[in-house]
Amino acid sequence: MVFLPARRSLHAGDPLWQSRFFPQSPGPAGTYGAVRRRPRQARGVTATVLDGSERRIPQGRPVKRLVRPLRARGATVGLWCACLLVGLFAWLAWQRTVLVDRIFGSAIGCSGCLTTDVLLHDALLLGGACLAGIVGISALPRFLGLILRGLALLCAAMYWGDLATLTTFNTRLRISDILIYGAQPDVVLRHLHTTGQINIGSVLGACGLLAAVFFYLFLPRWASVAPRKMAGLLVFPATAIIIGFSVPPRPYVHDWGVRNVLAANFDIGVAQPYSDGARIAAEGAPPSEPVCAAGVGFRGDIVLLILESWSPYQSMLFGGIRDWTPGLDSFALRHGYHTQMHAAGFTTNEGLMSLLAGVEFLSPVKPFSKIGPFETAWGLENTLPKVLHGLGYHTAFLTSGDLAFSRKGAWLADIGFDYVEGHDHPIYNNHPRLHFGAAADEVLYERAKQYLFDRQAQDRPVLLVIESVSSHHPYIHPLTREASQEAAFRYMDASAAKFLGDLEDAGFLKRGHIIVASDHRAMIPITREEISRFGRGAASRIPMIWAGPKLPRGEHRVLVGHQADMIDSIKWLAAEQFCSERQRPVLFAPAADSQTTGRCAFHARGDDRDVIDVFCPNGGEGSIKLRGDQTRFQSKSGLDAEQTTAIVAWVNRYRILAEQRGAHTPP
Repeated sequence: MVFLPARRSLHAGDPLWQSRFFPQSPGPAGTYGAVRRRPRQARGVTATVLDGSERRIPQGRPVKRLVRPLRARGATVGLWCACLLVGLFAWLAWQRTVLVDRIFGSAIGCSGCLTTDVLLHDALLLGGACLAGIVGISALPRFLGLILRGLALLCAAMYWGDLATLTTFNTRLRISDILIYGAQPDVVLRHLHTTGQINIGSVLGACGLLAAVFFYLFLPRWASVAPRKMAGLLVFPATAIIIGFSVPPRPYVHDWGVRNVLAANFDIGVAQPYSDGARIAAEGAPPSEPVCAAGVGFRGDIVLLILESWSPYQSMLFGGIRDWTPGLDSFALRHGYHTQMHAAGFTTNEGLMSLLAGVEFLSPVKPFSKIGPFETAWGLENTLPKVLHGLGYHTAFLTSGDLAFSRKGAWLADIGFDYVEGHDHPIYNNHPRLHFGAAADEVLYERAKQYLFDRQAQDRPVLLVIESVSSHHPYIHPLTREASQEAAFRYMDASAAKFLGDLEDAGFLKRGHIIVASDHRAMIPITREEISRFGRGAASRIPMIWAGPKLPRGEHRVLVGHQADMIDSIKWLAAEQFCSERQRPVLFAPAADSQTTGRCAFHARGDDRDVIDVFCPNGGEGSIKLRGDQTRFQSKSGLDAEQTTAIVAWVNRYRILAEQRGAHTPP
């Protein structure tokens, strides 16, 4: 028993007692009516007051007893949240200046030259987000505070994601990419799991981060801070906003990497529409006249091996920077190779669209967030499998990757392959999986040899297209699981060279041809050595090698080669006569070395989606900035005014007609 003094005698019928511990609705004439809800039994200790009656004195719940010390220091908790928010945005800004300086400053030989410009580009965005986050902690209406804190967190998440994307893939975080890859979360999660990016550490870290985000986002009322107490902290974001409005950054040719993440997403020239007049002119322009010539007419088997992310910098033969692909280099020196090849784009899909369907580049007149998988390349007739099918070939596509990702399997069937096979073939059972559920490349090559030799008993020649996967980003050795770019590409080289050697030893090259190409340059930042060696072509140059009885040996220096030339080149090899409207040299033709006229080659940049790089047979080159009717060259060399006008007109027409083809993309 605990005896307490009482200023007032409390008894069961006392309204004060009832109103304090058992709230009731007041009834008529001041009496208490029906209870609103059934009262729960009061917690606490038994107390005897001075009138001798016993009553239970309620006590707080355990959670409330734990929170009570924080509630007592609510303003301090709120101030700490505001300080951490300012520190977070300052750290993000510092990280981006370091990253941009490492990528661009080192490339131009001027360390720290772009730091001020990066901060000026980011000042308005970071200052505004930080200001919203701090004001959201103030004693505002709860709903308004929730919105402001949510905006601050969203900006921080986009900023961090942009840093990670630029570090990993040498491109900016795009809402379009999030929508494209986020449309198949099961494939993405499986990819993250098989590549070791989901583990106990990452899960615990994510849980801790989510807890901190949840606490800040749904900040309790007792942690609110009056604005006057945070006046000192508001100086930092306010200063950043004033500077962002009043001091413009200097112009820079690679502003795609310097401007803030919102500007990189919404200042998009590629989505700028063309006027009706430009569309009418493009649709009414006469198509290029096809040019016909004699072909080789050799109807042997053809193997087209597409190596993931194979790039010149990895090869001593093609780039002279690294010596990670000695096996492929040796095979090329024994047979033939191309040193001036350009990729159409920066992704596997774009590489396949160009190699197999002849697409010059993918830059639709719309935001990239609104394009579908393989858009502009559905329903085409002049595709590699359809052309060779018309010449009597059986056509097949083999990969160890998941064909459901981005509807690759459906697209391959649409362009005419007789047989399409992916990661679900029984031969891959009981083998460890990595990228996109793929087994190691060596298992894929065993399956390819099995399929190829089984088809030899048939009367029809075979076109076998093989797509490797093991050298996909992130770079992990598929057997040892070593996370190393060098290890991944050395494995790619060793397994591919063994496969090519096995075909050579089996006598395949006496009756057939092998072509080895890349889908795109590796999705990592371009180095200073690459820029020095390849110039503008550092982002687009890829290797290519070949072998067979009807193909030339040694180095083949066509002034410009492109993935889209693959269809015409194989048609030249297999048909007695072929016609093409591309007006570019056949990749393998001996006379192509001396050709200096014809259509230029194009590369859609992955770092800046508004830019198309141009490489012409006469040695001229440049970069086109896309912006609807205002599309124009932003830099050039070796091209006169007449040539640049004609090239821009061709690019505009190609994009407008491609947009019309894209309207027929299956849902």
